Amino acid sequence: MTGDVAKAVADGYIKADSVTLETGIKGVFAGGDVVTGAATVIQALAAGRKAAKSIDMYFKGEPLNAGRESEAVFESKLIVDTWGINKESRALMPVLPAAQRKGNFKEVETGLTKETAIQEAQRCLSCDCKICINLLGCPALIIDKGKVAVDAPGCPGCGVCAQVCPHDAIKAGV
Repeated sequence: MTGDVAKAVADGYIKADSVTLETGIKGVFAGGDVVTGAATVIQALAAGRKAAKSIDMYFKGEPLNAGRESEAVFESKLIVDTWGINKESRALMPVLPAAQRKGNFKEVETGLTKETAIQEAQRCLSCDCKICINLLGCPALIIDKGKVAVDAPGCPGCGVCAQVCPHDAIKAGV
């Protein structure tokens, strides 16, 4: 890697300013999964919009941070503590054998057993299913380097995620 590129990459992700999305290379912007790790389509679109605003400001010669204080990352009052939570692998969905699928319109996926479904619900913090993000739809719950995290800029401070977390891994801070 050349020096400029090495400065812009860390741990397999591109380093970019959290507000402007400018990388360590002047005039080069990055956002989405290459910066945060796997995330939702909504978060990728938001990053694209943020980068587009920065690119427009860059070509106009305007300061990239001008008027963007509300976009900055700030510390949340919610604390995510995953210590001691088992990181189980995602259960594979049982399917009908190929021979039984041929010539009919039966459902291919047969569904999880009650016991397996309970185990799946208890392992949501392993971040394979991202159920907490998909169900709540809160912009403060994000995927950061493959793990669920609370990102304060979108956090309304309501604490609903702390109330619904089955492992009590998210606590409302003081």
